[in-house]
Amino acid sequence: RLATSDDLVNPPEYELEDARPRPPTFPVDPRFEQPTPSPYSRAALLIFLAFLFWLAFRMKQAAGLAGIIE
Repeated sequence: RLATSDDLVNPPEYELEDARPRPPTFPVDPRFEQPTPSPYSRAALLIFLAFLFWLAFRMKQAAGLAGIIE
């Protein structure tokens, strides 16, 4: 017998590896279906993080030039 797409999603009970009944399936909660962020917002986040690292290093250099001892 050839496998159909329905067989791949719901195999017969005798084909389950551990032969235990499956738990009931529940509908997916829409609160957990987040839309994928746009590539521009991902790029903006990466640029912002790079800016923060640059700013941190610049502030550390400025503190060293001012003679602040930690």
